[in-house]
Amino acid sequence: MRRLFVFIVFSMSVITANAIEPAIELSVVVKAPVAQVWKAWTTSEGIVSFFAPEARVEARPDGAFTIIIDPYAAPGLQGADDMKVLAVEHEQLLSFTWNAPPGLPQARQQRTVVVLRFAPEAD
Repeated sequence: MRRLFVFIVFSMSVITANAIEPAIELSVVVKAPVAQVWKAWTTSEGIVSFFAPEARVEARPDGAFTIIIDPYAAPGLQGADDMKVLAVEHEQLLSFTWNAPPGLPQARQQRTVVVLRFAPEAD
């Protein structure tokens, strides 16, 4: 079985000219084929399999990337909703906007960017 190396970057501020973006970088090794992990992140069924009870993912630029943590909450307060896919490179890169939980209303209005990079790890 091949393992997958996933590189994740969370940009923590709004993009401004001449500003250096604060970021959180995290590397994760997943014991699964790249295609399997790619499907988990780029399909609604995949997100539901490991992240939340409901999701809507359209893996294309400007497609929906909605993760419903609490389906019983009022619209707009259900979780990481109203996010958009920014970039897709099949089985290599997925980027999308992210918003803070509904319990943090000031932070929720500021969007961050998540970049996932997928690459097989050396055997």
